[in-house]
Amino acid sequence: MLLRSYAYLFRKPSPYFNVFLVPQVVLVSQQAEALKMHTDLKVGMYWGEMGVDFWDSSTWQQEVDKYEVLVMTPAILLDALRHSFLKMNMIKVLIVDECHHAGGKHPYACIMREFYHKDLNSAISEVPRIFGMTASLVKTKGAKLDSYWKKIHELETLMNSKVFTCVNESVLAGFVPFSTPHFRYYEHMEIPSSKRASLVGMLENLTTKHRFSLATLDLKASTVDSIEKRLRKISSCLTYCLDDLGILLAQKAAQSLSTSQNDFFLWDQLNMFSETFVKKFCSDASQEFLVDIPHGLDWGVTNMKTQSWASTWRKVIVNLFAIKLFALKYACDVACTVLRVDQIIMAKQAGGPRRDAAQAAGAGAEED
Repeated sequence: MLLRSYAYLFRKPSPYFNVFLVPQVVLVSQQAEALKMHTDLKVGMYWGEMGVDFWDSSTWQQEVDKYEVLVMTPAILLDALRHSFLKMNMIKVLIVDECHHAGGKHPYACIMREFYHKDLNSAISEVPRIFGMTASLVKTKGAKLDSYWKKIHELETLMNSKVFTCVNESVLAGFVPFSTPHFRYYEHMEIPSSKRASLVGMLENLTTKHRFSLATLDLKASTVDSIEKRLRKISSCLTYCLDDLGILLAQKAAQSLSTSQNDFFLWDQLNMFSETFVKKFCSDASQEFLVDIPHGLDWGVTNMKTQSWASTWRKVIVNLFAIKLFALKYACDVACTVLRVDQIIMAKQAGGPRRDAAQAAGAGAEED
């Protein structure tokens, strides 16, 4: 409705245009398609991989002459303004999606400080009308209600706009995206280095023992290789659990991996014999860990579904049943996922082809 109201200002062949800023590349096409659907305006889309970093003034002028609404990420507009390819006084309406990001060194804030307020204070040239949109005006963690209106006032000043929101602070607090954290502290006890070295050595010896037993069996080389690879990964997984979760949960992890019903084997599938062999290794590791878990009359381990346990115990290892179940499941899942990564794929740098590559290509064309 806003663009329809002001469309007469930038209908072609008018030299003026409208800019629609979105914080993420994925939103460029989404918002552009919505504009095409609900208006009859000519809409252009721009993001880094189009190579806009290497456009000159004439290229931008062609886009301005062709389109009435330019949908782009804020970094592109900021770069075009800094190079004087686009002028702030040529923009009639500036729409800012997720405007609560406008702060600090974010491109939204840089556009407003470096260009909008400069033109506004000079009173020489016109500035665009500003329309900001957001589902949450306050972007902060654990802020008190008293600070909400202060931050809203800062946003109003930067955007040179008026915020229309809830009149009641308690209602506004319901739309702030971050909850107030509550801290629970516990006494952390490191596993003694000698004990850790002993347990890690136990896993290594157990792995070696099972590898030697493979040599006595008449198996294909590929099967032996698959089993050994699985043993190494599980040993690394149990070492990770030992360091991050402690002896008790490392033992529980080994116990879970040794059962027939579990969803932790996420690597390449093995045949029935290989699976049984690997689970035997996990069972042996579980028994070895169990030896080092305190037990006896002075110690007890309980799944605390209720708060009743033997009053004669002076030391109790307490585990909330649900917490232990899900912590064990997801910790092992994460460990197994990380350990099975064989390759890392590096993403290409955003923003189109590198300048030196483009220049080299141009030089080659001239030589031809």
